Amino acid sequence: MIAVIPVVRQVTREVLETMFFSEAEPVACGHTEDCIAARVRFTGNASGELTVMLSPELARSLSAAFLAEEDDEVTAEQRGQVSCELANIICGAILSRLHPSSRVALGVPEAAAPDYGEAIHQCFATPEGVLAVTLRMG
Repeated sequence: MIAVIPVVRQVTREVLETMFFSEAEPVACGHTEDCIAARVRFTGNASGELTVMLSPELARSLSAAFLAEEDDEVTAEQRGQVSCELANIICGAILSRLHPSSRVALGVPEAAAPDYGEAIHQCFATPEGVLAVTLRMG
């Protein structure tokens, strides 16, 4: 069985670097209450959900980089949409590494409440803010 936390760390770092032009380092948890959260549920040979939580500054910066906009031009709606896309990309990449030959269907990414509960959880520091990833598998 593949160790899950190293995969979460590697995938998250790769996604932020290649898709959003940002660096991320795993850190001890330090959550903020005012984060933007997005969730993707998945079913099939593996089932569960992945939630990403971004500090407002990071959500704005990643959205601007992803959309090729200026930070101050990114709307709240765009920050939510890009957060959902980030959750979708990270979830798909993690599942393809953990279950490469399994059939797994991703649901539609959606805005969510922050999820810091009992699950596989990792926080990351970036130059732009904080990101947390929570993975629940059943």
